[in-house]
Order: sequence, then structure tokens, then C-alpha cells
Amino acid sequence: ALAAAAALLLTATAPGAALAADSPAQRAERLEEQKGALAQEASKAKYSLDRAALVESAKRAQEKQSVDRQARAIDRGLTQRLTAERAAARSNPSEESSKAIAELLKAKETLRSEYYKAANTIDKQAIIQEAEVAAQRQKINKVSEQVEAVLDEQIGQALEQASGAP
Repeated sequence: ALAAAAALLLTATAPGAALAADSPAQRAERLEEQKGALAQEASKAKYSLDRAALVESAKRAQEKQSVDRQARAIDRGLTQRLTAERAAARSNPSEESSKAIAELLKAKETLRSEYYKAANTIDKQAIIQEAEVAAQRQKINKVSEQVEAVLDEQIGQALEQASGAP
């Protein structure tokens, strides 16, 4: 959006774009107004970018909480079954009980591993998104600075013409 606004401002402020009736001082004033409009558009673009990043961050936080809740619920169920199997094995040891306990322990370890993978994936997504936001902010700043430099040059030229004009 900012790039489109910058392109529009650049074409609108091209040397031949000014009305013939504009004095150099009027042209300088108009360019200053456009410079202010550019700064406002850059600010809006950054605000929108930050707001979108905040929404994504909140979604990731909710997703991580959901993964955490699910993992805890599954872990509670596995722990209850493991406790019951161990109690049964104490009162009546068998090959079947030993296998069930081993399987439950393996399931708990798998759950822990999968939970960490899911949490790490969510964290990596956050890092990637933060880097994308930073890159977009840099683009906004770069375009804004470039357009501002062109406007400053044109303002300077208009002011020079105004001071040299009778």
C-alpha cells in the first residue's frame, strides 16, 4: 500500500506535473503537504503491519496453549493407566502387565517428544513471522526515505526558484 502511495506521489510530483499557474513557493508548499501525507501513509502501513503481527502472535499463543492442554490431558490419562497397571502388576505380576507398563512408558515418552516438536514448530513460526515483519518494516522505511529524498530535492528546487524569482 505504501509503495503504491509512494509511486502516486512521485508521479504527482514529477517536474512537469505542477500546474503552470503554481508559483515555486506554492509548489514547495504542495510538496511539503505531500511529504506529510507520505509520512502518514508510512505510519498507517506500519500500524497495520504491527496489528496483523499482534493478531498472529495471539493465534500462536492460543495454539500453543491448546497443544499444551491436550498434551497434559493425554499425559494424565496415561499416568492413570500406568498407575493402575503398576498396582495390578504388584498384586498379580504377569508378562502381560510388564508389556502394558512398557507400552505406557513408551507412549508417555512419545507424547513428550511430540509435544516438544509441536511447541518448537510454533516457536519457529513466531521467529519467522517476526523476521517477516521486520523485513516489511525495513521496506516501508526504505520506500518512505527514498520518496522523502525525492520530495526534499523537489522542495529545495522550488524554494531556490522562489528565492530567485522576482
